Amino acid sequence: MDQRPGLPDPSFLKMPLRDVARGLKGAADLTQDAMAPVMATLPAPLQSALSDALNAIKLQGKSVLTLTVQTPEIEAAAQFIAGGSNDAATCAKVIAFAWDRLNLGDLASETVLASHLAQTKAESASPEMHAASVLLAMADSNAFGKLPGVLGHEGEAGRAQILAALVAPTIWLLAEREETLKDDLHLLDLAGALTKAFQSDVRAALAEEDKLGPLLKMLAQHL
Repeated sequence: MDQRPGLPDPSFLKMPLRDVARGLKGAADLTQDAMAPVMATLPAPLQSALSDALNAIKLQGKSVLTLTVQTPEIEAAAQFIAGGSNDAATCAKVIAFAWDRLNLGDLASETVLASHLAQTKAESASPEMHAASVLLAMADSNAFGKLPGVLGHEGEAGRAQILAALVAPTIWLLAEREETLKDDLHLLDLAGALTKAFQSDVRAALAEEDKLGPLLKMLAQHL
């Protein structure tokens, strides 16, 4: 079957569809914000039509973002976090899943994150110190923001916010694995709640990054 010129063959697309959807949703969010002053001047029927169109784009993005992970992927990501694996792509997928499930921020790109983690050289004597190195690398990856890879975090305040958000997925992966996928996902939810309960300790450790590894170990043991 002939293809129209200018349209790529989907089999050659390297970016997961979830990342395309994340970008689509982010662009719709930004467009809606940018158009708000203009839309206020339009007739009500046109406002409604434009709003419906943008919401439809966001809903399409959200439906694709509803991904799942399997136990072997969680185990591979846990090994990467602890320094026992080089599977950056799977770790990025699991982190992106956790980011979405816990609603930790704007958007996460597993493509950008995987590329950055694959180039990260983090060699540490203990799993928690390796996890701390990976956590810092993830925060510097530009994989989180309104348009990941294009618009990442803004300054040190933005980086600190992303670091704090990524503590929950990191301690989840450092913790002992549960026997079933359902229980492991419940453990992720508990990691989110635990991080919030210790948010003052998290902020203190992020201010003195040499304390980050011990904090991650302590929180993971609490799980």
